Formats: sequence, structure tokens, C-alpha cells
Amino acid sequence: MHKSAKGHTREEIVEQVEDKESSVKEFDSYIPVGKAAQKLTKWYEQGAEICYLTSRRKHKEVEDIRNVLKKHDFPEGNLLFRKDGEEYKDVVEKVVPDVFIEDDCESIGEEEITITHVKLNVRGNIKSILIKEFAGIDHLPDKIDKLLNLTGFFVIIRGPLACGKSTIAKRLAKILNAEYIPVDRVLDEHNLINDWEDGYISQKSFRKANEIVAPKLKEKLQSGVLVVFDGNFYWKSQVDDLIKRLDFPHHVFTLKAPLSVCIERDVQRGKTHGEDAARAVYKKATEFDYGTVIDISKSLDEAIQDIVNCLPNMNESGTK
Repeated sequence: MHKSAKGHTREEIVEQVEDKESSVKEFDSYIPVGKAAQKLTKWYEQGAEICYLTSRRKHKEVEDIRNVLKKHDFPEGNLLFRKDGEEYKDVVEKVVPDVFIEDDCESIGEEEITITHVKLNVRGNIKSILIKEFAGIDHLPDKIDKLLNLTGFFVIIRGPLACGKSTIAKRLAKILNAEYIPVDRVLDEHNLINDWEDGYISQKSFRKANEIVAPKLKEKLQSGVLVVFDGNFYWKSQVDDLIKRLDFPHHVFTLKAPLSVCIERDVQRGKTHGEDAARAVYKKATEFDYGTVIDISKSLDEAIQDIVNCLPNMNESGTK
């Protein structure tokens, strides 16, 4: 990554790229993300052949990247680049690596993700691993066999209105470098909030939201991406349907707190829904528990730690 990224959060680094910060073009001063060189060395020492694919095309810029790899003690490997008329997919189709690791192209658009453009008959022979841009590869398994079998998992954070779901889900997604999916936004963007059932948004609408997000998320989960869902999930059928559609390892957490706590938190936040709404959603969302129950009458920091403690450790399971 560019040198000015050092010391900044992943989100800030993405903004630097989008804002065309000057050091983004200073390729000879690039630095590793996290402990990428050490991770690759561990794979290399287990017999992996490492290939690097740079975005650079010009000879001098390719050499700049080659020197950066050498300077920061990356293991030996062939440095690949696109020749005249080639796209990234052409290079991948030519090499057909056993494992292809790339980022999610957050700063330039997910339509630029290479593996999605690789021919299907070739893609089937490649283990694709997708990581968050500038999140690095430190979280990937040390052992090659676990890397080859890596798949993602998804987390559902459910509970009543104003119980702290969004705060917890967003922070958890940041901790896990996961994709964050707020269910309410999916409903709004696809005009699914107008069909009601027994005074609540209908089961049909939530199943439709699941249907919309599932195909892309299945691809990402297959590539090792983790996903965190944030929603009331007050219909059990909604949870069951999502789990069935995705069919990947998953963890469901039901957040529990007294109604008085939810009402108080709703009042304290900037955009309040009101006591009547808090009571109505509380009544519906607490009709059943699903998965692991998390007490959120204590601090949200403690609740988040309780959730993290329930999730698998990557270097043991190859899934985190």
C-alpha cells in the first residue's frame, strides 16, 4: 500500500485512494499491509509457489514493485503484470493458480473484482479468497491445507429496536473485517416496507430481501469473506429462510435487555422511533430466542466481547 497509509484505519486508507492522495502513485515507496511478507513466507516454507500480480504495466513501475517486494523481504515469486491488451482475468486464466487472493475493490467498485470475470470452467479450478481492501492477509490461516479449504461464515445479530444491534453489528464487522448487511437498508432500497402482516412488515418482504442479497453473498462466503447481518429478525421464518439460502457456517445471536433499557436507548439516540414503536417491536422480537442469547443490559463492549468469544478462531478452524 502507499506510504501515507501507515497509521491510518482501513476506512481512512480507502478514502485516501478515492481522494487520489499523492503517495498512491509513488510505487517505489510502497509498504506491506500488516505482516503480509511473514504470512507469505510461512506458505512458501510449506512448499507453496508464490506469484504476485501487480496493477502496474510500465516497465519502471513494475520494477519499482519488484524492488518493494525485495526490500520488505517478501518470499521469492514470479511478479506478473498485464501486457498490452490483457486484463487481470487474462493473466489469471493463463496461470490458473490453486489459490487466488484479491481484495474487494472497495475504492474502485466491486465490479472490478477479477475472479468474477474469469471463465467459469477455469474459475472452478481456483480457490478464490476475497479480502477487504487494505485489511491485509494476517487473518488467513497459517497452514496451506486450511487455506485451501477456507470458507467464510455469517453472523446474524437480532433483537428489539434500540437494543444496540447496529452498534454491535458494525463494530463486530470491523473487528472481523466482515461485510456489514443492515436488513432495514435492503428493505428500503427495494421498496419492501409497504407489505404488512399482523401490524409488522410481512414475512414475504423479509424473504424477498433474503432472496435479493443471497446470490452475491454466497459467492463472497465461498471466497472466505465473513458477513454480519443487522436486523430485528422478528419473524423466525426470516432467519430460517436466510440460513437455508446461504447454507454456510453461521452464528445467530439474540440480544436481550429489558424493555425499559430499549426505550431509554431509543430516546438517547439522534433519530428516535418513539416509545410505541419500541414497545411493538420488542413484543414481536422477543417472542422467541434463536442461537446464543447475549445479555445487553450490561455495556455494549462486554456484549461484543461475549459474541467474539463464541466465534471460531481462524488459525484453529480456518474460518475466521
